[in-house]
Amino acid sequence: RPAAADRCSGSDPKTTFFQRSAHLRAHCSCSKVMGAANSTEGTTDMSAHDKGLSGDDDDVPVRAHKRSHESHGDGERSHKKKEKRAKLAESDAAKREPEGTFTPKPRDVNLFKEAQRLAETKTREELRSESEPNTSNLKAIVFADYEIETWYSSPYPQEYALLSKMYVCEFCLQYMKTQQQLLRHMEKPHSSHPPHPPGDEIYRKDNISLWEVDGKKSKIYCQNLCLLAKLFLDHKTLYYDVEPFLFYVLTEWTDTGAHLIGYFSKEKESFLNYNVSC
Repeated sequence: RPAAADRCSGSDPKTTFFQRSAHLRAHCSCSKVMGAANSTEGTTDMSAHDKGLSGDDDDVPVRAHKRSHESHGDGERSHKKKEKRAKLAESDAAKREPEGTFTPKPRDVNLFKEAQRLAETKTREELRSESEPNTSNLKAIVFADYEIETWYSSPYPQEYALLSKMYVCEFCLQYMKTQQQLLRHMEKPHSSHPPHPPGDEIYRKDNISLWEVDGKKSKIYCQNLCLLAKLFLDHKTLYYDVEPFLFYVLTEWTDTGAHLIGYFSKEKESFLNYNVSC
């Protein structure tokens, strides 16, 4: 056929054959190039598709910026939460009381103030009753040969406080209701003869003697001495608890005995080193 075609065209068969062969080779090369180009485009499309799925295309900076913005927003929210927790902690710390302190409730404060007011009123009344002149029925005492008006009240037993006059032995200081009781008492011998205060005589000059009396050893005598003294003192708190004290009693001697003139007392062991007590 090629030969027939060549004959029909009037060209040289060999030349025509080689030309066609070159043309076919050129055509095949062109086809291969086109096929390669097509395969390259497909690969490019697939790569683009894969990049789109994996996020590695041109949208990567946008998405990265978006994730950065989201992470920044999360950081701000976390910071706000931390600030809120810190403020709550500060408020709780402000409300919380320091160690070793106590804040009472208003009701407790009111009760305490009321109790304090009542205590102050009671104490004031007691001090007033002690400092005021004698308001009891006892107006005078008979002591030795003297009848002495009292100035203040003294915590004698109630049955004696109701009396208008009371009788006191000048030696042992025992108190009695009637003169007959006093006379019968004086007829009896005292513990010492001639009668004098219990204790040790620590000083004497002429007819004046000073006696040291231990409140623990001679408790009744010292209590009677304190009760008698309170009749002439506006403030005195020592009446019955006499054991921690020493009493120094000043007396004057006569033929009948040592008569009381006065006294003072002191603590046996004073923390403030006082050498005189009421």
